[in-house]
Amino acid sequence: MPDPETPPEASLETFADAALRPELKAALAALGFTHPTPVQSACLAAGLGHDLLVQARTGSGKTMAFGLPLLDGFDAAVQKPQALVIAPTRELALQIAKALSPLARAVDARCVALTGGADMHAQLQGLAIPRPALVIGTPGRVLDHLQRESLDPSALRAVVLDEGDHLLDLGFKDELDAILAATPPERRTLMFSATLPPEVEALARRNTKDARKVVIDAASVAHADIEHVAYGVPEQGKPEALANLLLYERPERTVVFCATREQARELSERLPLLGIPAALISGELQQRARNRALDAFREGRCHVLVATDVAARGIDVPATSHVIHFSLADSHETYIHRSGRTGRAGRKGVALSLVAQRERTGYGFMTKRARVKVEWRDLPGPGEIRRRRVELLAERLLGEGVMERTPEALTSARRLVESTPHADGPVGLVARLLDAAADLEGEPGYDLSGAFAAERARAEARRERPAGRPGRFGRGPPRAGVSTATSRATPSVTTAPARRAAA
Repeated sequence: MPDPETPPEASLETFADAALRPELKAALAALGFTHPTPVQSACLAAGLGHDLLVQARTGSGKTMAFGLPLLDGFDAAVQKPQALVIAPTRELALQIAKALSPLARAVDARCVALTGGADMHAQLQGLAIPRPALVIGTPGRVLDHLQRESLDPSALRAVVLDEGDHLLDLGFKDELDAILAATPPERRTLMFSATLPPEVEALARRNTKDARKVVIDAASVAHADIEHVAYGVPEQGKPEALANLLLYERPERTVVFCATREQARELSERLPLLGIPAALISGELQQRARNRALDAFREGRCHVLVATDVAARGIDVPATSHVIHFSLADSHETYIHRSGRTGRAGRKGVALSLVAQRERTGYGFMTKRARVKVEWRDLPGPGEIRRRRVELLAERLLGEGVMERTPEALTSARRLVESTPHADGPVGLVARLLDAAADLEGEPGYDLSGAFAAERARAEARRERPAGRPGRFGRGPPRAGVSTATSRATPSVTTAPARRAAA
């Protein structure tokens, strides 16, 4: 394999310059795709002449990077699957199938998705119809079809492993080995991964032949379109801190990441009590419920999606303006994957992190390894949120252009102007109206000063711990007059607005 920093051998200015079938070029033009991304350019240049190990970040255009060469080599005389794509999650597999189906139809081919949680009978029918040229599936369901002999691998010319790092993170090594062993030895293997840990490199060595290794987006440029911001927050007030950020930022669409299913479920239930409607997507949900949540998010009916790392794979919504790390990622690779849900398709994005005091050191190491520049900001409070509301209301009034005014509104406006005291004038009248409109939007966030103060007091108490009393690595006799249970208890900090919202 060449040096990881070796750039692609060729670069295409437009898809019209690519050595693709005319039908594919016409389909690309009809879909509005004119200029290939770097990863698409590299893979089109290599075609299916070589095995590939490609490092490219999420949102870089990987689906078409492998889909176009696969479909360009489609042979209409072969009535069996000719290419197989393995994805780590149902959402990603379905997303790939949806993206490539219009291109497949252009060459009289079909895409078939094989995922768990879906109707097996429908999948069997899809495989039985002639010319299922491209099969996309999750490891467990693909292996199931191979064992049932409903998926015939004898004509496969290529196998693609998408998000190879995550396939291994989820423990699919045995399934991948079994699937690859069932495919023709002369097949081509294309592996795509946002990161290249040793496990991915080892998988590539076992299953590729003289593969070309291409790094399109190294970590140093992985998030060129993403602004990374961190906020120090009190650990006992993270949900309220998240609510403040959402009320202040007013994001178009936001994915909020949690570490566990339980945490994601609890947060999705808590946010509406704090005045923030939210939907949940996690592995414990049935596929129909997951699809409903994703559809609401894509269509803009829901602006906040709470997700776990696994469930969020395959969320490809270009309008996602923000990613929020509610609980910190467990590695810099996961941080890169999460943040890559925003800043997609050439758009700008924002990745926000809620960092408690005890998490600061680990967060610093993680973002340093991810090679991203982070800006630290103060958490907005009720005062900043209210000022932001007034600013947005004023911008809305100025930006609406010519609006229809109802007779009732005009009559009331004249009466207000005529009755406004001379000292106050029109400016004062508009100011009062803006203030009133801002107040109508509800509670302007949560005052977390008490939570911050309590956290500082606990930290100070730990620093002043008596010499005879051990720290976190041992137990000693409690101080005189203090019971062991009381000394170990952690106070629960809930702000007054939060208590009102939860009532």
